[in-house]
Amino acid sequence: MTPEGPVQSDEPPNRIILEARLPKPPSVSECGLQLVKVRLVSVILGRGDDAGDPPVIATLNCVGVLAEGSLIETGFRALVTWSVDFPDGVRSPVSMSGKHELEFTVKEALSQASAEYYAEVNSVVLLYPYVRQLVDELTVKSLGRNVMIRPLDVPQFVTGRTRQWAQRHKINQSEGASGDDRSDGQDTSE
Repeated sequence: MTPEGPVQSDEPPNRIILEARLPKPPSVSECGLQLVKVRLVSVILGRGDDAGDPPVIATLNCVGVLAEGSLIETGFRALVTWSVDFPDGVRSPVSMSGKHELEFTVKEALSQASAEYYAEVNSVVLLYPYVRQLVDELTVKSLGRNVMIRPLDVPQFVTGRTRQWAQRHKINQSEGASGDDRSDGQDTSE
C-alpha cells in the first residue's frame, strides 16, 4: 500500500486491499460473526410529486448502529435505518424510509468498538440488496412502476465507513488509504 491510495489486487479482479494500518476488528471468521435474524421494524411509504414519469434511478442511504444495550457475550443487534433519495431536479414519485433490526451471533465476545464497527459496516452491506428489492417491489405495487436503486460499491463503502469509525474512535490513521472519501458507496455509473 502506498500513501497515494488503495492497491488493486489481481486476485480477485477489482478487489481493493485496505491499508494495513487502518484499524480492523477481528475478522468475521475469527469471531464467528453470523447473521441469524432480520426483522423489518417499519416502512414509511408516501406519495411523492409525480407518479407518471418513467422509472427513476435513486440512491439508498443506509445507516447502521449498534442497538443500545444489545451487546452480550454471544452476540448483538444492529438497527439499520434507510431512506430513498432522488437526484436534485428530479420530482420524487414516492417518499420511502424504513428500519430493519439484524441479530448477530458470535463465537467469541466482542469489544464495544468491534460490535459498533460490525453494526455500522457489515449490517448495511448485508441488508442493502434486500432493501433494494423491497423498494422495487413496493414501488411497483404502489405506483405501477419501479424506483431503481443504485448498487452499493462495497469496497468504497467499507473503506469510507472504516475511516469514519476510526476517526470516531480516535485511531491514528494518518498514513491510511487516501482517495475518494465518499462513504455512501453508491455506484454513480449510469
